[in-house]
Amino acid sequence: RDQNTIEISVNSELSTTNTIPLANQLNYSRLYGGITKDIYIIAVPKVAVLSSDLSYTLSGYNNVTFQNKVNIKSSSLDGFNSSNFGIKTEVIDKETGTVVYESPVTSFNVENYQSTTVDHTFNFPNPRLWSFEKPNLYIFKTQVIDTSGVVDESITEIGIRRVQVKGQTIFINGKEYNLKGINYYEDSPDYASALDYHGVERDLKNIKDLGVNCIRVPGRTPHPYIVNICNNIGLLLFCEIPFNEVPSALLRKDEYVESGLNYMEGAIQTYKNNPSIIAWGIGNNFDVTQSESADYVRLAKERSAQLDSRSVYYTTKNFTDDKCEEFADFRCLDLYGN
Repeated sequence: RDQNTIEISVNSELSTTNTIPLANQLNYSRLYGGITKDIYIIAVPKVAVLSSDLSYTLSGYNNVTFQNKVNIKSSSLDGFNSSNFGIKTEVIDKETGTVVYESPVTSFNVENYQSTTVDHTFNFPNPRLWSFEKPNLYIFKTQVIDTSGVVDESITEIGIRRVQVKGQTIFINGKEYNLKGINYYEDSPDYASALDYHGVERDLKNIKDLGVNCIRVPGRTPHPYIVNICNNIGLLLFCEIPFNEVPSALLRKDEYVESGLNYMEGAIQTYKNNPSIIAWGIGNNFDVTQSESADYVRLAKERSAQLDSRSVYYTTKNFTDDKCEEFADFRCLDLYGN
């Protein structure tokens, strides 16, 4: 029979004009080529969940309303009794493995070789909130069903918490926190960026035991290993994109700015259900002195707000001639020497 072949080509070559990150950075991690983490092949049924865009609104601390936009794709209805299906969600307490809630069913219809988006909304009462001290997590199983049972399911791990910033103070679930953080580099002496999950877990647990409550992976988007461990052990995380040391000449090029914004949107879409992430970083030590710099930060803030409510920040060494500060939620100052 015919053999299927999957070919993967990896290119880590950077340039000084059109890649993110740029070549010849001075202060950020080296980019390594090759396949450095696990790769999975996922087989799906003929009617499958392509994506599940989950968000929630917390009313007080006793009830949460979930809005899930579920994108469904049908390659064929052969073997199904009809074109009528439903969406439901099982909520599982990760610690106990117990199903603690099952949503009502949202019905939908899909034909051969079509896709459709289903708005699936439900209330979940009395959630156990995620916090630094108690990182409670839930597993959401978004299921496509028909008269015969479950056709397909999409699994999302989520923590429920409320983050508020009032002046210089941050509150998580109403409790005041002072952030105590360090930089954590996604690198190891033996294997570079091919990190071992258990090694990272050991590092981050040790960091938390030392009294640190947040980490930053400088100048790059953290690998899912790091995000997952932060979720599980209760460690806050600043999540950045590698829009690093970008000169004003590139900030004037719409196509380069757009590539940076697209990179940011992809990171937010991928990671927004992770409770450990406290803010989105949109760049490090790019030129902040030009009007084009301010335009980039303003656009990044606007585009981020369309996807998620977390704060947006950037880092800079420029303390005196920064035209971007008013457009971000906050900025971080890079201190060198004295």
